[in-house]
Formats: sequence, structure tokens, C-alpha cells
Amino acid sequence: MVVLAVAAGAGWYFTGPGSQRGQVCDRLEALCGPTVMPSDACMDELDSSSERDLETLSACVEPAESCIEVTGCLAGSVARDLAVGAVRGVLR
Repeated sequence: MVVLAVAAGAGWYFTGPGSQRGQVCDRLEALCGPTVMPSDACMDELDSSSERDLETLSACVEPAESCIEVTGCLAGSVARDLAVGAVRGVLR
């Protein structure tokens, strides 16, 4: 029983709402409402994000106080990824 509880807690923390991905998505839903992007859909979108990207995004989203700020954090993250991909494409 104890092992199952620890495993469930670890799964919740590392992949669910307790993870950085979950915290970013919960903050987005809290400030913008579920009609903008439900937490589940947000978590699906951030599935392929690296740990470093999630840390950067989390640092931007955590102090945000409005939907515009959170949206700006997400847009900045996407723009950074596009720029990095473009540079890699040009250099190859």
C-alpha cells in the first residue's frame, strides 16, 4: 500500500499538476480561464518541451498577474524555439 501511494505521488508530482508543466498550465487556466486553453490541452502541448524550456517558461509564468502576461510568456517561448530552429537550419 505504501509503495503504491509513493508511486502515485511521484507520478502526480513529475507528470501531473505538481510538475512544472502542470504548474504553468494551471497558472494559464487560473488567469485566462478554461476557455482560452484548458489545463489538459496545455499539458499535451507542453509534452515535448525540454526541462530547460519548462524552467524558463515557469520562471516567466509564476510571477505573472494577468492573462496577457502569461500569453506573452508562452509566445516568447514559441518565438525562441522558432528562432533556434531557424538558426540550426541555416547553419546545416
